[in-house]
Amino acid sequence: ITKELALLAYTELFELHSEEPKSNYQKWFGTAEQSHLTTVRAQFAKIIQQTTSLQTTRFTYACRLCDFKTGSGQEWMIAYINAALYEKINLCAQFWTQPSYNTGSQAGTLIRAFLQFTEHGRTPDFYITPAEVITLAHQNPERAISNAESYKYL
Repeated sequence: ITKELALLAYTELFELHSEEPKSNYQKWFGTAEQSHLTTVRAQFAKIIQQTTSLQTTRFTYACRLCDFKTGSGQEWMIAYINAALYEKINLCAQFWTQPSYNTGSQAGTLIRAFLQFTEHGRTPDFYITPAEVITLAHQNPERAISNAESYKYL
């Protein structure tokens, strides 16, 4: 599902031109400047390459309960990675309650996780909720293209 969502996003991005921005891109990344489009396209190209090539690293998905203590403030955790341990994505119980596609989906969560590996530039999460990501896109498009969560929603 990650490959399919990444391919859909990549296709949509290549149909975009900076002079003809589409609302979905603008919603999550802000103005469609050519340099921003190039950055976002390159990130999705890396994800597609990693999820489709037989020559690349195989990913391990650890499907178990996450070891967070009740009241730790991390019960919301859906998936996490150790950026230095490329190949392993830990999926928490909340992951399985998400839809396969659309905003807040399993595929979007995996895209976000891929971007946080060192091999993808350790793209951080500056803002996490959809409302925060939309605000970031409108106020600071330069930072929005460097926010892993923005890619999750495209």
